[in-house]
Amino acid sequence: MLERWRDQRPGRVFTVCNNLISHNGAIVVGGGGALFFVSNDRNATVSIVDSTLRANPSHRFETAGLPGIFVLAAPGQQLVTRSTISK
Repeated sequence: MLERWRDQRPGRVFTVCNNLISHNGAIVVGGGGALFFVSNDRNATVSIVDSTLRANPSHRFETAGLPGIFVLAAPGQQLVTRSTISK
C-alpha cells in the first residue's frame, strides 16, 4: 500500500504503473480509498498506467468519474491510460 509520497520540487510526476490496487478503503470521513494525491501548488501530476484499481471505497469524496481516487493536481493532464478502475 502506498501511504505517503512527498516531493516539493515543481513539475514532479507520481506514477502508478502495472499495479493491482484492491480492497483498500479510506477512513470513514475521508476519500481516495485507492489513491489520495494532493499537489498543494497544483504543479505535480499523477499518472495511472496499465493498472487495475477495484474495490477501494471512498467514504466521503472522490474525483468525479474515478471511484476510489481523489486527485488535486496540475490541470489538463491525462490521468488514466490503459487501466481499469471500478468500485
